[in-house]
Amino acid sequence: VKQMVENIKNEVEKLDIIINNAGIFKTASDKTKDGLDIRMAVNYFAPYILTESIISVLEKGSETRVINLSSAAQSTVKKGVLTGAVAINASDAYAQSKLALTMWSFHFAKQHPNITTIAVNPGSLLNTKMVKEAYGQHWSPADKGANILFNLALSEEFKNDSGKYFDNDKGSFAMAHPDTTNQEKINILLNLTKEIIGGN
Repeated sequence: VKQMVENIKNEVEKLDIIINNAGIFKTASDKTKDGLDIRMAVNYFAPYILTESIISVLEKGSETRVINLSSAAQSTVKKGVLTGAVAINASDAYAQSKLALTMWSFHFAKQHPNITTIAVNPGSLLNTKMVKEAYGQHWSPADKGANILFNLALSEEFKNDSGKYFDNDKGSFAMAHPDTTNQEKINILLNLTKEIIGGN
């Protein structure tokens, strides 16, 4: 991620859209070389670091939008899972990583009112490699997820919907997990995130 940040800063004058789409569920190894849960590292820390580090480039964009790939699977973030001290199963780690991303997304929207920031569940069990590896089946075509990302990133319809959560299972904006509006939990998450990033 750090190399990508440097490349963007050196080669890109402005950026109108960033879609934080990278996600991981099952892997051969559950930990990064720094001892973090792989789901937390890819699904939360990576988009956090990337987006926060290129804010100067995003602020120069035209009607800039940040689209963060959340999930219907969201569960309360535990300190030990965030730091990598506690190992849990892939499903629980994935759900916590997606809630962490959504909590930060809402915070980011407040901090940067000139950037439209939307968290989105692109649809449950889409026909993707990750879903096939995790569940061996799918409910909907991958195009369902691709289409909503395209629309959220480019359609005039969504330019004033910053700080919201779009649930593509419902096809509309919806309430995310209650923790996304709990300022105390958001503050704890962000403070721990800064500590962890500073130590890695």
